[in-house]
Amino acid sequence: SNTLLGIGAGYELSETMSLFAGLHQGQALPSAEAAADEDNTEENSLATEIGIRGNVNKLFYEVVYFNTQLENMLFLASNANNLASSLNSGDGSTDGFEVLVATDLGNEGMGIPVSISATFTNTEFENGFDPNSYDGTDPAADLAKQQWWLANSKGKQFPYIADTLINLRGGLEFEKFSTYLNYHWQDSVFTNELNDHKLDDYGVLDWSAFYNITDNVTVFGKVTNLTDEVYAHSILPGGYRPGQPQSWSLGMEFDF
Repeated sequence: SNTLLGIGAGYELSETMSLFAGLHQGQALPSAEAAADEDNTEENSLATEIGIRGNVNKLFYEVVYFNTQLENMLFLASNANNLASSLNSGDGSTDGFEVLVATDLGNEGMGIPVSISATFTNTEFENGFDPNSYDGTDPAADLAKQQWWLANSKGKQFPYIADTLINLRGGLEFEKFSTYLNYHWQDSVFTNELNDHKLDDYGVLDWSAFYNITDNVTVFGKVTNLTDEVYAHSILPGGYRPGQPQSWSLGMEFDF
């Protein structure tokens, strides 16, 4: 048996401002194949957050600090990441800030919601693999370690986690009709644990609109990647993976 604990708390500083915090344990379990190797163990984490939220007149804000400590990080064997054998890759950490500011610039007849949010993240492998631990009894496992563990050297950043994410959203809201534009920007990211290759930053603009025919029926239209931005979001598996091209969708929602 196993028990994971978590606790959260909030405190009102005033009618327009409050503090909140949380502390939670986490765990990732190895697959049956990985668990068969006695060198593999579960990944454990401890996530902490503390923040403040409130409003000033029509302006809402939220600022959060987060920190996650990872122990015995687990990577499962997969052809997608060229890992032949599942491995624990040492310890690591992530920490950073999330900021959100939102308001409504409209009036009684029309809403104009606007918001901006940003996430700033720092990641780090806190220790690496000792190459002297190769015992030579399992060449396939040793090769996997050469490809994977040696890359997890102390001080390197996690792949595919951007230092900065920014999201802008604005809209128009009427009694029955609403429409929104959403712009998401992502900083460049490393694609491996050696931190010797990056994917460029990119931004994607989406549009959506909704019309309430009745209280229970809504017609909607959406365009993802409105400007048809060309970008790559990964190099796994098997080379560059393009982001979603411009895509349209129309539909209806029924609420019974």
